[in-house]
Amino acid sequence: LLFAPGEYPNIDFEVGYYTSVIGLGESPDDVQFTNCSKGPHVPALDKFTDRPPNGSGLNTFWRSVENFATNPAEGMHWVVSQ
Repeated sequence: LLFAPGEYPNIDFEVGYYTSVIGLGESPDDVQFTNCSKGPHVPALDKFTDRPPNGSGLNTFWRSVENFATNPAEGMHWVVSQ
């Protein structure tokens, strides 16, 4: 997913398998996700709460993000695997 320079308000989305989110500006501040709860995120720990202690991050590989700024209200959720 490519994002041109600009502000993207109120956008929350899960970054899925084999997906890259890339800001096309010269700097991260050129592409901003604003006024959002989560922004781009990987919420694996929220999905599998039946696994101790609070879920699992073992299925979160093959995803990437780069070159954008965000300050989501709930904090950035980015679960990583080995």
